[in-house]
Amino acid sequence: MPITNPIRLLYSALWDILEAQTEFTDAVPSGNRIKYSQSSIPPDAKDTLSTADYPDVRIVATGLQSHHHQTSSSSSLMVLWEIQVASGDRRFQTLFDVEWSIFRAMADWETYVTDVKWNGNELVNRCRTLQARSTLGDPKLDRGNQGWSSVWAGATVLWITTADL
Repeated sequence: MPITNPIRLLYSALWDILEAQTEFTDAVPSGNRIKYSQSSIPPDAKDTLSTADYPDVRIVATGLQSHHHQTSSSSSLMVLWEIQVASGDRRFQTLFDVEWSIFRAMADWETYVTDVKWNGNELVNRCRTLQARSTLGDPKLDRGNQGWSSVWAGATVLWITTADL
């Protein structure tokens, strides 16, 4: 069944951007890429992780900013999101490898979203990471194995013809 919700299309495209970067797929095993779009219970439902569960990465939607009638014929929706990384390691190497791969992947975002269309029109107008914060010992991300974690905040602007709404 094709995805028809523009926000869901974006979520899938963000994963495509990351997974197109070989350094990312080498650094983060597929089972450690936590996708909240799957029909099964997400793997992060576990309270405690083993060393094989790290690093893990998830993309989380954190909010929306809507602009109906941004122009006389278009509306926009800014989707706020985070790429959350848990390294499971108190050394920096794992975190730095994943962060570098995310940085490189996001530099080429346009390559992967130009084909994302909604009602036959290009959907994504802008996609960028805004900042990354690293911490040691974030219980929410560590889940039982203290290590460095990073949260990349980002925003993507979806441009939609108002008549299509």
